Amino acid sequence: MNNTLLRSALLAAASLGMGSGALAQMGAAPGGASTSGKNLTGLWERSRGYSAGVQLTEAGQARTEGLTVMDDPEVFCEGYNVPRTSFASNTAVRMAEFPDRLEIYYEHNAAERVIYLDGETRTEATRMLGTSSGRREGNTIIIETDSFPDGLAHGATLVTSDELKFLERYTLRPDGDTIEVLLMAVDSQTYEWPRISHAFWTRLPEDTFFYPSECEYDPEVHVPYYDPAVLESSYIDPAED
Repeated sequence: MNNTLLRSALLAAASLGMGSGALAQMGAAPGGASTSGKNLTGLWERSRGYSAGVQLTEAGQARTEGLTVMDDPEVFCEGYNVPRTSFASNTAVRMAEFPDRLEIYYEHNAAERVIYLDGETRTEATRMLGTSSGRREGNTIIIETDSFPDGLAHGATLVTSDELKFLERYTLRPDGDTIEVLLMAVDSQTYEWPRISHAFWTRLPEDTFFYPSECEYDPEVHVPYYDPAVLESSYIDPAED
């Protein structure tokens, strides 16, 4: 990892409160409480931000040997797993924050998540979503997800182990229209170091075009099929283009 990425990784890890133990208790992020009266409810434009590049262990590299595009779960419309869809930055995300839970809606594969925020209640484990629990710390929502199956493919170039843990941190900035997002995927069998992303998402107008696209597998041609509307911009209503 080059020096710039290393600094980004260390800064992100420090902000997450990880320290030398990647899964240590996370403290609250700086930034101050929102003074806008808003919360995470709304439509958000995701930015790519800064990421620490992925470096695989020998075991992680061995898992990818012989993989083809047909090993990608997306080909069979299984969808993206939580880390894969969270690290993506080419579609919008809709959130709905309630006193007891956070709901997240993605355009890709019309995926939906519900995370309870009492720090104890865990969602039922599924292959792609794992099992999650969340909590609030000030104006920050922290989500921890694990219980992913061994051999979970993230496209055709990455396969993780059952040690995979995914950590998300969403901090609403004082303006109420920006979220500071810190993401970390930890899997010592697969990654030489945690995969980290640090980005800022911006609030979109509520009338922005948002399309939860359904995927249907076509066994005749062995490719997933999406409604043509998914090819339109996630952020601009094609009727107004």
